Amino acid sequence: MIRGSTFLERNFVLLVISVNLIVLLTVVVWPVFYVINASFFDIQVGAPREFVGLRNYNTIIHDKFFWEYLWHSVLYTIGSLSTSFVVSMILGICLNGIDKLKGFWRASILMPWAIPVAVSALIWRLILNDQIGIVNGLLLRLHILKQPQAWLGSPASAMISVILADSWTRIPLITILLLAGLQGIPNELYEAAKIDGAGGVSRFRYVTLPLMSSTITVTLIIVGIFIFRTYTLIGVLTSGGPGDSTQVFTTYIYQTGVVYLDIGYSSALSVVMFTIVILVSLSYRSSKSTS
Repeated sequence: MIRGSTFLERNFVLLVISVNLIVLLTVVVWPVFYVINASFFDIQVGAPREFVGLRNYNTIIHDKFFWEYLWHSVLYTIGSLSTSFVVSMILGICLNGIDKLKGFWRASILMPWAIPVAVSALIWRLILNDQIGIVNGLLLRLHILKQPQAWLGSPASAMISVILADSWTRIPLITILLLAGLQGIPNELYEAAKIDGAGGVSRFRYVTLPLMSSTITVTLIIVGIFIFRTYTLIGVLTSGGPGDSTQVFTTYIYQTGVVYLDIGYSSALSVVMFTIVILVSLSYRSSKSTS
């Protein structure tokens, strides 16, 4: 017993690091290595594995669907990020100025974030339903609509609908991040601006935004990456439809690999997505080092 306990005490840190390292290799490193390796092969279910080199990547360059769905992903990311950021900034400023029941209001903001994304998508399917949805019911009562609108069934409104649904799930995280930045701004600066005659808009422009520029940039990059690589919400809401109006990069990867069972090409698409995310992250680091 004494020898055993002594061994554990002397090697406890090494054992903990080894366990974490094994989990990291199993969950992260090995899947990434497998995907990168598979991207150089033609892997079809029921057919022999064939090495094709860079053929999959060459196919991506000439794939019109890739460019179309990549553009959809960019629009989806910009739309959801800008909408959720504006709402979150307003909420953050309001929460920062509240003195009573701070804990209650901040906990309330986190509710959409606590709900699993798949459940949120199902909730929004009910909200946007053309027969029993709350949105149609309200707009019909207000006489804004004369007949029910199939928000998720029309190419013209489907992308806007999924953007709004995605924004709702992003608002809690962005609000908390922005609120943390707002709380770091000394009240003396706002008081000095008031003495100089600055109004609310001027204080926001010349005090809040400059002092929160770093927080805003990091928040936009982190949440933007999350939005760009999301699949669950669109997969549950529209599965890329109607037609391909809400087909984005992630749904294209899913359909290529899971539906059409083209594992090699799907892996190459995944590597391209991973590369885009890495480049976005590196661009921020390089801009920080330059400044």
